[in-house]
Amino acid sequence: MIENWKCGKCSKNTSIPTDGSLVQCPQILIIQLNRFQRKNGCLQKNDIEIGFPNHTIDLKNYYKKDDENAKYNLFAVIAHDGSMTEGHYTNYIKFDNLWFKFDDENITKVDDNVVMSNAYVLYLRRFGTKTNQQ
Repeated sequence: MIENWKCGKCSKNTSIPTDGSLVQCPQILIIQLNRFQRKNGCLQKNDIEIGFPNHTIDLKNYYKKDDENAKYNLFAVIAHDGSMTEGHYTNYIKFDNLWFKFDDENITKVDDNVVMSNAYVLYLRRFGTKTNQQ
């Protein structure tokens, strides 16, 4: 279970189940969210907003090595606005503790609360790496 996962729909912290475990902690962890569900024989997009406190997640309970740091910080997001049949992808990148939205040729500064609104792929960097000394 991942503890303290914030539901974007009701804003409650909850636990979500996970499957399996990892043998090694990668420097960069990429998570693709399952945004597509089969309901009544049709695929539908799940638009529930997800989040976690301070964009940080500790996965120590899912690694086989107890002594290894498994805390990760979110640094980039691919988002999908739209439906199953059409839409638009945008990217969010964290630079100098500020979030920026990359939308085709437009780059704008955004508040961190909008980063996860349509998240599809999450990029997390392990704490203690050269580019993330937190």
